[in-house]
Amino acid sequence: MHHVALTLSYDAGSSTATETLYIDGQLVGSTTRSGNMNSTWTAFPFVLGNEDGDDRPWLWTFYLAAVYSRGLSAAEVMDNFQAGYGGAGGSPPAAPQSLSATVQSSDQINLDWPDNIEQDFASYTLHRSTTAGFTPDATNLVAENLTQSDYNDIGLSGSTTYYYRVIAIDQAGQASSPSPESSATTTVAPMVRVTQDLEVLYTFQEGSGSTINDVSGTGTALNLTVETPANTDWSNSDGGLVITSATRLTSGSNATGLINAVQASNEITLEACVETATINQDGPARIIS
Repeated sequence: MHHVALTLSYDAGSSTATETLYIDGQLVGSTTRSGNMNSTWTAFPFVLGNEDGDDRPWLWTFYLAAVYSRGLSAAEVMDNFQAGYGGAGGSPPAAPQSLSATVQSSDQINLDWPDNIEQDFASYTLHRSTTAGFTPDATNLVAENLTQSDYNDIGLSGSTTYYYRVIAIDQAGQASSPSPESSATTTVAPMVRVTQDLEVLYTFQEGSGSTINDVSGTGTALNLTVETPANTDWSNSDGGLVITSATRLTSGSNATGLINAVQASNEITLEACVETATINQDGPARIIS
């Protein structure tokens, strides 16, 4: 389908008329001719699809026809082209189809759908809900004025099912019906350790040697030294450091920074992930001291 407009504007000063042709809102040609409208239409009927003499038939489909009593400007022709046919704004766009939702991670789902190829297409709006069968509205709007038929939805919650629908908007601002619903479930979000007020942290990832690094990033690292390396083993298949016989993992010097922090807050939390050889150990045995 094409939108065609022909304008004719008479200039009394030069006794000429400018004839301009537009197709789909774009200027394709312009010429001048002599004379004016007074010498043109006098006693003719208004005819579509042929001349009054019935010797110039035109065969195809009409969607709209209009006549104005002045020559429209280029901007006005473009306005009419963008408005479409079939009444004010013409028909709304077709509803987007085949919306797909693909999980990328615990906080991202990628959306994709086929392009709208209608001439008066303008943009898409994307809606999201955690409830199946939802109705798109302003409260669940994720993005608007999208001109591409894909979108990466980020910042989501882990282990959550999200439902999506897309709406196409034409240049007259008319909205399509919502697309069929598509859904996806984000993966489990990785757990994140607490870092506020962390003073020391040892993860035993060294794999060898006699130094255990403080990886808390707080102040000066309080690294530990294995006093008797022969009494330890880094070869555990699950990682970590195995203490096979009595030894100490010690900072050597006073843990002044740690002590000061605990005294200042008047609070403390001790934490360890361990696997014991036996629950019956003399001492009683100390894990942290």
